Amino acid sequence: MNKKELTKFLFFIYLLVLVWIVLFKLSFSIDNIPSYRAINTRPFHDALNHPIRTREVIDNILIFIPFGIFISIINNKKNFVLNLFLIFLTSLSFEVIQYVFSIGSTDINDLITNTLGGLVGIIFYWILKKVLGHKAVKVINILASTFIGIIIVLGIILYMYNR
Repeated sequence: MNKKELTKFLFFIYLLVLVWIVLFKLSFSIDNIPSYRAINTRPFHDALNHPIRTREVIDNILIFIPFGIFISIINNKKNFVLNLFLIFLTSLSFEVIQYVFSIGSTDINDLITNTLGGLVGIIFYWILKKVLGHKAVKVINILASTFIGIIIVLGIILYMYNR
């Protein structure tokens, strides 16, 4: 498996983890997914019109940073605007799915912070590529493999604990 194929595979695994986090709310059973529907269209407030929680902003940014990195590697010949649009579109899709299936709050804040996280990932990859050159993809793949391994082990531990 070459670097590009490994990156695509790791991106696929990352997307599965992202779906598990965003749509399945880290649950191992569909019965444990909260069933509610809310819409928030007011930036930096929640659906109940309270100020947004800083932790939620940070979490949303962090979980989408890898998306920006992976999409930049995979679409390295594409332009910045297209990559950012793909991140935005993915986040929008998650928000629509949450609304349609009543599995959470459809929130403008999530759309903003997820896209911001992807932007941070794009910039991070651009800086890493300038510093490391052609070795940047190898470093990303090693880091992503390690991170995904940790997530899988933690997922197994959570599953065993919640049985």
